[in-house]
Amino acid sequence: MDDPRNRIKFIKQSMSITIAILLFAVFIVCIIEIDVIFKIFIDYSNWTKENPVYGLLLIQVVCIIGLIIMIPSTLFALTIGYICGMLCGEIFGFILGILLISVTSQVAAVLSFFLARYLFRDMVINNIKEEWVKTRAVLKALETKGIKVVFLCRLSPVIPYGILNYIVGASSIPFQHFFIGNLGLIPGFSLYVYIAVTMGSVQEALSNQTSSDWYWYLIAIGGVLIIATCIYITWVSKKELQKILDEQEESEAPLFMEEEHEEVPIDPNNI
Repeated sequence: MDDPRNRIKFIKQSMSITIAILLFAVFIVCIIEIDVIFKIFIDYSNWTKENPVYGLLLIQVVCIIGLIIMIPSTLFALTIGYICGMLCGEIFGFILGILLISVTSQVAAVLSFFLARYLFRDMVINNIKEEWVKTRAVLKALETKGIKVVFLCRLSPVIPYGILNYIVGASSIPFQHFFIGNLGLIPGFSLYVYIAVTMGSVQEALSNQTSSDWYWYLIAIGGVLIIATCIYITWVSKKELQKILDEQEESEAPLFMEEEHEEVPIDPNNI
């Protein structure tokens, strides 16, 4: 008689493969049909001016799906920033843009986390190669310093946003630690939103030709300050993260994935 556990495992693997193929197909279509997508974005922008609430809801849904299939998060941060700047102006557009991309990225990260934990776990684990020294060091560090490692990885994107979601989901880190660590996304997203909002504002100023010299001085000073702050934060966090990774690389402790991983206990003290 068939073992029920084997049937459940087979169903999970089949679902994982099917979903992975579908997500990959969507990603390829997005790359191939880039001209069509750009035209759709122009039409969407014009429609959003007349229907701001529905437009913002739509872009959030699209961003969540895109982030789950690992389209670069920078693209969506810039898109949301541009739309918010177009609708609300520089100051309120900047604030709204940060709020929306923070919520959107957190929702996408949570969904990716649970997909990795309950559907794609074996697939993620089996595709982490021996030569990926930094990735393996991050995985080791997650077992002992979960929140701190996730937070630092978000501040200094050593591992891309989408990939990190699935890697952390395949580890044994508690969900709440992952959720809190994602706050490290905010500084980087703030930079991208500022760039997008400013680009829209500059475009409008150039078309109207009504802005004074002070406007351009403020744009330049604000840009330099935000970029310098983000660079400094990234440098400090990357330096701190590297210390942790160096310790893990020197350690001979096995990765969690090299042990039996049918059921990985979650240590509530895993911080």
